[in-house]
Amino acid sequence: MAETFDVSPEKEASILNFFYRQLIRTPAEVQGVSVEGKTFIVTGSNVGVGLECSRKLLDLGITRLILAVRNESKGQAAAGELSKGRDLRKDTIEVWLLDYSSYDSICSFVERVKSLKRLDIAILNAGIMTTTAVVVVINAATPGMVHDSEISRDTAQAFTGKLAEVFRRRVGYTSAVGARMVVDAAVNHDKETHGQYLGLQKVKPMALMIYTPEGERVREILWKETLTEFSFAGVNGIIEEIGNGEAEP
Repeated sequence: MAETFDVSPEKEASILNFFYRQLIRTPAEVQGVSVEGKTFIVTGSNVGVGLECSRKLLDLGITRLILAVRNESKGQAAAGELSKGRDLRKDTIEVWLLDYSSYDSICSFVERVKSLKRLDIAILNAGIMTTTAVVVVINAATPGMVHDSEISRDTAQAFTGKLAEVFRRRVGYTSAVGARMVVDAAVNHDKETHGQYLGLQKVKPMALMIYTPEGERVREILWKETLTEFSFAGVNGIIEEIGNGEAEP
């Protein structure tokens, strides 16, 4: 890989650097950019970072915001909260069902997405896919550790979960602050970040293993296994159609 970074993979992955990022650095507010006229999808958007990303996109003037959620009633509640104090058109915010644990739900969601006249950006919470007419950009931005999302809802009552919760509240960002990094990756970065990892609103190195021959071997295996897993959806054909192989690792 030919990428250059302002920090080595070893330092980026160090414990000291983690605490430096969480306790010393604060990502900048995303401002000075307009998303008027654009259509965004935000998954997992009824709570936490997804909800705060949606709020920020509305602040930036988005025309159509699709909240993709597992629970429609919770999604509608989130849409109501996001609408408070705003003079929005009735169709600015929509709630669509999407359950990542169900292939049927994913396929139904994709078919519905195909009906859109345009889709500019999809924020998939753990990843971001930015689309224009002929170019697909996929990057991954971390919101850092956040303490007020529901990511630990299944373990929060266990003893170790309670200890982890105390730690998160000491060093974690709020979801609103973490969302700044995700929205920044979506609206302020383009093809130069394709296939890249972003932290603190900059391209950062991934895990050290990625840059080793072993990492390259594992990456090729995972890519092939991923294509096989999603062969039922004709992924190979989709990749060829939208990027002429540009989406390969």
